[in-house]
Amino acid sequence: MIRARVSFKPGINHGFVADDIEQVATELRGKTTELIREIRGPRWKIDDEFVKHCNGLKMEVRLPS
Repeated sequence: MIRARVSFKPGINHGFVADDIEQVATELRGKTTELIREIRGPRWKIDDEFVKHCNGLKMEVRLPS
């Protein structure tokens, strides 16, 4: 579930905060997105993921801080 939409870094069109980033990452990989970068934290869980949609938009999905 995506909780909020925020803006993060230059070059990223959209940013989202998700409670369950593993589920969101799985859903995004199942669609027409290209993984740009994935940042993993302790115990190899995803903390931050950057993807590029087929329409050219770049998105960042991260855990709440």
